[in-house]
Amino acid sequence: MASVARKAHWTEKGAMSICVCIGTKGQYVKTAPVLLEMDSRGIPYRLVHANQHPRITRDIAESFGLREPDCRMAGCERDIATSGEALRWLGRNLWGLLTGSSRQLFLDDKESRGVRGKGAGLMLIHGDAPPALLSLAAALRYRMRAVHLEAGERTYNPLQPFPEELTRMLVDRFSRILFAGSQKALENLKRERVRGEVVFIGMNTLLDAVRLALLGTRGIPASYGGFETFAEELSTRLVARGHQVAVYTRTRHASPYRGVELRWLPTVRHKYLDTLAHTALATAHLLLRGADAALYCNGANAIFTWAPRLAGIPVALNVDGLERTRKKWNRLARGWYRLSEWLATFCPTEVITDAASIRDYYARTYGKRSTFIPYGAEVGRVAEDD
Repeated sequence: MASVARKAHWTEKGAMSICVCIGTKGQYVKTAPVLLEMDSRGIPYRLVHANQHPRITRDIAESFGLREPDCRMAGCERDIATSGEALRWLGRNLWGLLTGSSRQLFLDDKESRGVRGKGAGLMLIHGDAPPALLSLAAALRYRMRAVHLEAGERTYNPLQPFPEELTRMLVDRFSRILFAGSQKALENLKRERVRGEVVFIGMNTLLDAVRLALLGTRGIPASYGGFETFAEELSTRLVARGHQVAVYTRTRHASPYRGVELRWLPTVRHKYLDTLAHTALATAHLLLRGADAALYCNGANAIFTWAPRLAGIPVALNVDGLERTRKKWNRLARGWYRLSEWLATFCPTEVITDAASIRDYYARTYGKRSTFIPYGAEVGRVAEDD
């Protein structure tokens, strides 16, 4: 990211001002390395929040240690979740650009008064999300020089994805500096003979967000036991870091929940069939929808973990404790848990244990090495009595 930061700090009779306008979780995650690099080098920049995902990006900013935005575009307090909200947000901000009422969001006082004249500064634009289009419009409206991160990405199908593909081509068309993150992107820009200066950085600003599916629990919001609490804490924290997480649930709830996609599927409401029936159906659904990785909870679900692996999806299984020793299960259920212990040693890609004793049990009994990840807990100051 050093090359991006150095190039962004363009000089023309002194350092030009830099404005960064981002507003989605993906933009925050992928732009974070650039912002942190500029911070470490003491390069000043103006951070404008486009206000498309204000809640999720607040958590992401805290995770990466990013500073607060200098200002925010028009929006609402919650993350935009519907097409109607998106159109209202886009319309309000385009109107502000058209009338010039948003000038002070993007320009400092001297630039806003026109002291520097033509070419007031640089507008750092990331990717192809809606804020990228607004950033380009602001750059053109206020005579700033557009700098595009992740330039040259193409499908050459204007409808796939729509409108992202059109946004990419439009931003590249008017950018003065274009950072290409792959050889293919570089070739695309050369083929199109873009007017701006193309800089090949040979990498993305950050790896693309992971699409994770979580199966085997009752779902979230957590209202039952440890697995559900674990699922909620893990999924919401991963979303805050810019990943896309889907949790399969047995009860209907509004989706998304705290940024997590909830996938409700029916089940068989029976003590011995509930978990297996729902996980079987969720596995079939996962094979249709796809994911970059899957996390199964409950060792009883080990038998299902081989299917996503055959489809090329890495699978981790959190086996929990020795359920077969609990008195609430009958002989058949205890036998199933015993069989599942053995299946867990080779069906999933990785076995996760959350207690040292369980880790040692699998190593001693089956010769299976597992990844030991103990549970965490929320911590804070305890109120003291006066």
